[in-house]
Amino acid sequence: MAGIESTPITAVFVNDVHTSAWFGYEEDGILRFDFTNKRGSRRFFVMPEKCVMFADESSLEQIIPNASWYIHIVDATEPEPGIWVIQDRELDVVVEGDLRTYRVIDLDDFGQALCEGRISLPDARRLLERVQQFLDAYLHQEGMFPPEEICPWTKGRLDPRPVPLEDVKHLLLGV
Repeated sequence: MAGIESTPITAVFVNDVHTSAWFGYEEDGILRFDFTNKRGSRRFFVMPEKCVMFADESSLEQIIPNASWYIHIVDATEPEPGIWVIQDRELDVVVEGDLRTYRVIDLDDFGQALCEGRISLPDARRLLERVQQFLDAYLHQEGMFPPEEICPWTKGRLDPRPVPLEDVKHLLLGV
């Protein structure tokens, strides 16, 4: 956006399956980076204060039918200046191509983690509240999706080069 400076960052994404680190940018409180793997390249936007990460899945139509956006509920922290650790949580939302229809997914994983004690009851409540806040803000009634804050960056490509995990491994201890 005009007049706002982009700050280079390293985005470290952590979920149950893998950990990866990518070059990206922070601008006006929004983190953005491109992620490339065997399924293709996708653009990610993280709104740390809202605990959500948006993945533009429109290029993956053959893998996730009707999906336009995949929303991860996350914990995002900046343990060192310019390095963000984004921890994927147990629930996600898929927004379909009409940008109004959505599905809350991974409820079975959430229930299993709760039953196994991997999520405390207070954490489960916070996670459910985050999902509800996202739905209320962007998909229910007069909500706008995708959020206007990320619209200026939904086209074009950034730098999809991974960052060597050795460069950020010290931040992942205890994650």
